[in-house]
Amino acid sequence: DDTPEGRLIQSVRGFVAEVERLKIAERTQRGRVARATAGKMLPGRKPPYGYRWADPEKSRLVIEPEEAAVVRRIFREAVAGKSLRGILRGLFEDGIPSPMGRPAWPHGTLHQILLLPTYSGQPVANRKVTGKNGGGKRTQVLRPEAEQIPLP
Repeated sequence: DDTPEGRLIQSVRGFVAEVERLKIAERTQRGRVARATAGKMLPGRKPPYGYRWADPEKSRLVIEPEEAAVVRRIFREAVAGKSLRGILRGLFEDGIPSPMGRPAWPHGTLHQILLLPTYSGQPVANRKVTGKNGGGKRTQVLRPEAEQIPLP
């Protein structure tokens, strides 16, 4: 309805929908924090490369031997001073597929593996927060360590 009353009703409905969206986001975050505080992993679409879920409830990770050997190789080569491009080239030349099954590993994937605390034996939840940058794009930023929740 293109009357002043109709536009008012449309605005009110939009406001109510926005409030509900914010409530859903807050409840979701509260549930994630409660699960992490209870010492349970926060399951995503899939577990980190080199791991698999131990049970259907996705309560903890167990090592996937073949992928874990690749992760150990990546860390060994990085500690030895090999560049990321050199590591990527070696994985490609040896025919080791990326976590997504592609022949070439993306630079960002390798970078994430090297920085993810799970691989150094210090898994944490509530590690990043999503927000909008100055241009309105969604971006993730690391939370302060005090806000991160250590996992077993």
